[in-house]
Amino acid sequence: MNKRLALFAILIMGALTGNAQPGKKAALRGSRPNIIFILADDMGYNDLGTYNNPWFKTPHIDALAAGGWKFTKAYVNAPNCAPSRACLVTGRFTPVHTIYTVGSSERGRATDRKLVPVKNNTVLDTSFYTLAEMLRDAGYECNLIGKWHLGEGAFDPAGQGFEYNAGGNNRGSVHSHFNYKKEIPGFEDLPDSVFLADAITEKAIAKIKQHRNHPYFLYLPYYSVHSPVQAPDKKLIERYKKTIPAGAPYSPVYAAMMQNLDDNVGKIIAAVKEKNELENTLIIFFSDNGPVLNYTQVDLRGEKGSLYEGGIKEPLIMSWKGHLQPGKIIDDPVSAVDFYPSFAALAGTKKQLPQLDGKSLLPLFENKPVQQKTMIWHFPAYLEANRKTTMTWRETPASAIREGKWKLVVHYETGSQELFDLNADPKETHNLYQQHSAQAALLKKKLSNYLEQTGAFVPSVLNPKYRSF
Repeated sequence: MNKRLALFAILIMGALTGNAQPGKKAALRGSRPNIIFILADDMGYNDLGTYNNPWFKTPHIDALAAGGWKFTKAYVNAPNCAPSRACLVTGRFTPVHTIYTVGSSERGRATDRKLVPVKNNTVLDTSFYTLAEMLRDAGYECNLIGKWHLGEGAFDPAGQGFEYNAGGNNRGSVHSHFNYKKEIPGFEDLPDSVFLADAITEKAIAKIKQHRNHPYFLYLPYYSVHSPVQAPDKKLIERYKKTIPAGAPYSPVYAAMMQNLDDNVGKIIAAVKEKNELENTLIIFFSDNGPVLNYTQVDLRGEKGSLYEGGIKEPLIMSWKGHLQPGKIIDDPVSAVDFYPSFAALAGTKKQLPQLDGKSLLPLFENKPVQQKTMIWHFPAYLEANRKTTMTWRETPASAIREGKWKLVVHYETGSQELFDLNADPKETHNLYQQHSAQAALLKKKLSNYLEQTGAFVPSVLNPKYRSF
């Protein structure tokens, strides 16, 4: 390492360690941290004990939060699986990568769709310089074990910066968490009896144990707790049937599935600890979008697929022993696109980064607020309602923008707008559009400018098949 690079490494580590004592092993090594990014699937904001769930037992994830940082205003950048993941790995909002939804944008009955939606894209083009490619070029070993959902063949993880892939193709779910080998790759060597989440963990621990002297990025997007809702421990399911009150909006099987996921997170942490790498490993726990309310409850408006908070606000936990203050609560609004620039700074990449929509979170490591940011969600598609409701749609073509405490939601079918003060009204119960029309106009202008600059499709053509009755 030349003197200039060595000095750069020392400056980066100094910025990150904050109040960490000089002379600690990780700082002396001047190494960049390993990054383990654990991504749950369809998990709600309130599904963890540390986020005030009254019934689910998640002691390992709760302990991770107690030993690190817990975020109260963390967001994904799309309300369902594929677009959310595309935003994460590209650092861009949906109009740039044009993966707007899962599968077709023409969901539901044609006669109920007032507007012609966007023609959706379902694969991430290889022209994007992904988060994994950036880390790979910075000297990281990049492995994906779990759900990709952004393409296969030339578009699978191996073509997007990951040198190892187990479980990732274009599938968004499996038909069974007990019988999945014919649907996703990489688990042929494990017994058929291994539950999918356990299999992902087993593969991940093997990679952690193989790690030697170079930093690694281990992306662990679990298929849990996406449907089908299943759990391997029948006794645990029966226990939850006894502890969750009758009539409570929580599935005992879902609760057991959550606890299985928590157990696997505990195994990952234990493997890092066994390698004596906790002081050189940043561990992140997040989810890709909100829950399906058939199985759980969220103390917010909306669910998976919705641009209201229940569909896009997620639990986020970051832990790095010796570097992040234990038990700290972060109230700054952050989102998934912020990880790309943050990891680039951590890795000390020398390459010119592409244009990104996120902002680095490194100021938080210095006890400073993150730079004021604008979050944008654009969903020019239809998504049918949860079957257990009487509603027609979970979401119709819409956009949303958040800046500071303000969030504006624009509905394209009706042209209506909703303005919320999320600091005072996190459940989005009071539309303040009339009282604060100037603020709404300011946000609408910023939203329109972004959509115009990115060439985003904005639905406006009437659907000839629509029948309003």
